Amino acid sequence: MNIKNMVTGFLSAKGYSGLYNLEMECGCAIEDLMPCESMSGDCKAGYKRFCKGCKDIDYDFCEMIEWCIAPKKPDAEK
Repeated sequence: MNIKNMVTGFLSAKGYSGLYNLEMECGCAIEDLMPCESMSGDCKAGYKRFCKGCKDIDYDFCEMIEWCIAPKKPDAEK
């Protein structure tokens, strides 16, 4: 078993959607985990948030993306 498999198993077991890193403004969904082929020590477990209509998160790049991985669950999923 490799690190990617262990991280995927942990995220799935705990109900997370993927990883995010606010310092690098990146995130990856569990379906395509670590496309960069590395995981920073600053990556954290998070939840998929669809950007359209989202008022909880205001990243500089929100207008350019459909979804992000963020620290908080969307209100509908709490």
